[in-house]
Amino acid sequence: MSETFDKIKVLCAQLDSAIILVSLEDGFVAAHTVIMASEEISRTWYVKKKLSVEFDYRIYVKDEHQRAYLQKMREKYNFFKHANRDINEILEIDREQIHYINEVLLGVLVSGYRNVFTQSSLAMDTYIQWVEVVHPHLIKWENIPGGAHIKALAAKTSTNKPLMLRVMLYEAGVLPMDDFDLLQVMRAAKN
Repeated sequence: MSETFDKIKVLCAQLDSAIILVSLEDGFVAAHTVIMASEEISRTWYVKKKLSVEFDYRIYVKDEHQRAYLQKMREKYNFFKHANRDINEILEIDREQIHYINEVLLGVLVSGYRNVFTQSSLAMDTYIQWVEVVHPHLIKWENIPGGAHIKALAAKTSTNKPLMLRVMLYEAGVLPMDDFDLLQVMRAAKN
């Protein structure tokens, strides 16, 4: 059975998939590739529709450094998806840097999606809650009701970030709770 997809539906599917990939510690290469593909769609959408998203640096950075910035931002993406077609190229990757870039850029993309389309998926809503906890320095707390209280609670959190996101995705029903039932059956079978 086939489905029809427009760019908005593709963007939503990519963002939801990227959220799950960010929740996996070793999924950073795939996450980066999907996030950057989402970045291209959202940026093109904003430009073609003449939309503005006040916090989106990709649209508002209109100085002499914009082209170099966008090129540097796409360097790893182009390498990961083999856009340069150089099979012998080697690129040094800092895992923590890629994780951080993925987390922040995905937060910007999800926030932009929610801002422009005034709707979002359960995965997106959960992701924004997670970003508020693990990246409180990125949030304008003064613009959020009860923001000071949430920021204080977030400052006390020091758990594994991808694990926390996976747990939140399970708790929200984004990831199926049946996984746990199957895991228990498999563990019981081993014993």
